Amino acid sequence: MSVSLSNAETGEVLYDAPSGARGGHFSVMDSKSYSNKVYAFCIGNHVDDEETDGSFDVGFSIRVTYPSRALPEGEIGPDTKKASELVTKATSVQQAWNNMLDHYEFVRNREALHQEMNDSILSRLSWWTYIEALLVVGMATGQVLYWKRFFETRRYL
Repeated sequence: MSVSLSNAETGEVLYDAPSGARGGHFSVMDSKSYSNKVYAFCIGNHVDDEETDGSFDVGFSIRVTYPSRALPEGEIGPDTKKASELVTKATSVQQAWNNMLDHYEFVRNREALHQEMNDSILSRLSWWTYIEALLVVGMATGQVLYWKRFFETRRYL
């Protein structure tokens, strides 16, 4: 699978996933002007694995966050630096939390899909079991009647 992000206007590639990567996250800082930007996000399904049939589920989440505001160089004091560090830590905790929620949502959706498939298989299996049981009872009845007629002695007066 290949993942890439590029600036749609200039064609400059901002992120290209390592070959064979199955997951991960990335951050891209394009420029100071974030407004009116257009990006191209591409997920390619180029699988050369012999173990897969070429199709698989892909889960992804895109979050756009802006960097926190900074004061001009002359106005930065010790309290401002401490507040900036706290904001940075809080932002990283929030991003980790959102990432975990995304993973849980993907797992819940995958579990629901598998549960639906499992229920469908069990339903078909139970119907085939009932049909097979009826056939076995019918065959047993037929055999009993056949052997009864075979061993029955005919009496002629």
